[in-house]
Amino acid sequence: MAELRIQDYEEIKREEDDHRYDNLKMDEKKIKMDHMVVPSWKKVIKTNCLTLTISMLSTGFILTIIYFTVLAQLQQKLADIDMKLAAIEQKNETKLQETKSRESTHLENSTMCYNGEIWQRLNDNNRCVCAAGLFGKYCEYSDGKGTSFLVVFLGGLGKNLKPKLLVASETTARLSVFYFNNNKNQSVTINKSNTENNLSNSVFPSDGIHLAGIELHSDVRVNVYGFLYDRLHSEGFLLMPVRFASTKYIIQTLPYGYGKFLALTAVDQNTVISINLKLQNGPITYDNKQYGNKDTIRIVMNRYNTFQLSHTFDLSGTVVSASKPVIAVSGNGCSWAVPDIRAGGCQSFIESVLPTNQLDDLFITPHVATRLNSTVRIQSINSTNLTIKIGNKKISRTLIARDSLDFYYNTISLIIASDDILVMSYPHGLKRKGDPFMMTIPGVNQYLYEYDFVVPKGFDSYISITVQSDAIDGFLLDGSSSNIRSVFSISEGLYKFSTFSMSISTGLHHIEHRQNVRFGLWINGNGDIDGYGYPAGMAYKIFD
Repeated sequence: MAELRIQDYEEIKREEDDHRYDNLKMDEKKIKMDHMVVPSWKKVIKTNCLTLTISMLSTGFILTIIYFTVLAQLQQKLADIDMKLAAIEQKNETKLQETKSRESTHLENSTMCYNGEIWQRLNDNNRCVCAAGLFGKYCEYSDGKGTSFLVVFLGGLGKNLKPKLLVASETTARLSVFYFNNNKNQSVTINKSNTENNLSNSVFPSDGIHLAGIELHSDVRVNVYGFLYDRLHSEGFLLMPVRFASTKYIIQTLPYGYGKFLALTAVDQNTVISINLKLQNGPITYDNKQYGNKDTIRIVMNRYNTFQLSHTFDLSGTVVSASKPVIAVSGNGCSWAVPDIRAGGCQSFIESVLPTNQLDDLFITPHVATRLNSTVRIQSINSTNLTIKIGNKKISRTLIARDSLDFYYNTISLIIASDDILVMSYPHGLKRKGDPFMMTIPGVNQYLYEYDFVVPKGFDSYISITVQSDAIDGFLLDGSSSNIRSVFSISEGLYKFSTFSMSISTGLHHIEHRQNVRFGLWINGNGDIDGYGYPAGMAYKIFD
C-alpha cells in the first residue's frame, strides 16, 4: 500500500509538474503576444504622428511660397497702377483731387463723368471713374445728343400753329421721319444751311389715345427741338432722345390762363400706365368717367400711340408711372405766366418733361434778355428742403411731396434742394413785343462743355448763359470771342455763378469755352407779339 501510495504520489506530482509546465508555456505565449501587440500600436501612432507632421510642414511651406508669390505679384500690379496714374496725372497736368482744374474729353460713346470739379476718363478702358465732388452724385452723363426721338406735341394750343423740327448738326444729317397716323416715312436732309423741317398737322393729338406724333431717326447724332409757329403763339422745346425715356414723371403746368395739357407716347408695345392725379380743383373727365384728386387713371398703350389729357385747372404734382419707358410733354393752352398781370398775349406753353431720374438739386436761373421778370416754379417729388437766393435775399422753405412753389426773379437766382426737383421758368410777357413762354431749367450737373444749337427764323433772338464766375471770360461763339456786356452774379458758400445774355442770329451755331468749362445755355426770342424759349441742350444721366 505504501508503495502504491508513493507511486500514486509520484504519479500525481508528475501530472502536477506537467500541468505547471503547460501553464508556464501558455503564460510565455501570452507574454510574447502582449509584447508583439504593444509595439504594433506604438508603431501605428508614431507613423501617424510623423505623417501629420510632414503634411503640416509641407502645407505651411507651400502656403508660404504662394503667399509671397501672390503678394509680390499684387505689389507689382499696384506699383504698375501707381505708375499709370502718375502718368495720367502728368499728361493731364493735374491731380484728381484738385477742384479747380477741369478737362473735357469725349468718349467713343460720348459719355463723360464728373469727378469733383473734374470730368475725367481712363483712356485704357474708355470708362468713367468718378468720386463724390462739389456738385454731382452720378458718375456718367451723356452730351445730350441722340439718333432716335419720339416727337409729341400738344393738341388744343392753337388752330393755326405750324409744327416743325429744328435740327442741329455740324455734319450733314439724313433723317427718316415716320408718321404715326399713316405709317409713312419721309426722308429729310439737314445741313448747316437747312436746319428746319415742316411737319404735318397730324402730329397734334386730341384727348384720349390716338395715332399722333412722329418717330425720328438720324444717321448722325443730333440735337432736335420741336417748334410751333404762327406769329401769335409760337413756342419751342428741347427733345429728349428715346434712349433716356423712363418710367416715372412728375407733371408741371401753370395755374394761370386756360387749358392744362399732358401728353404721353409709348416706346414699346403693351405699356401699362398709371396717372395718379393731383388736382387743385376738379374733377377731371376721361373716357366718360370723372376722376378726383388722388384718383388714378389707368391705360394700356402700344408703340406709336399718343395719349392726351386736358383739364381746366392745374395738373402740377400729377405722377405718371409706366411699366415700360414713355415720353411725356406738358403745358398750357395759353397763359400769362403770372396772375392778374396780362402783359403780352396769352401764350401757348409746351415743354418736354424730364423723367424723375433726370432731375437735379442745384440750379441757377439765367438772365433772359429784354425780360424784366420771370416766374419760377419748383416742383418737388419727395419732401424737400429748399434754399433760394435772389440777390442778397435768402429764402428757406420745405415742400411736402408733390408740392410746388412759385417765386419771381429778374436777373439771376440760385436754388439748392435737399432732394431732386423739377424747375421751370416762365419769363413774363412784354407790353409791346414779346409774349411769355415756358422754359426748362436743367441743373448745374447737367451743363455741357459745348453746344450745337439752332435759332428759329422770324424772331429777335438771344442766348442766355450761366457759368461759374471765375470762367465768365473765354467763350467762343462759332469760333470767335463773344462780346459779353451786362453780367449778373450770385454766390452762396462754395457756389459762385454768373449769367449774361447776348443777341444771336438765325440758324446753326456752335459755342464752347477756351478753358473747357461746363456752362448752361438757353435760347429765346421775341416776335411782333410773340415769344419762345428752350434750353439749347443738357447732359442726361446714364444708368445702363
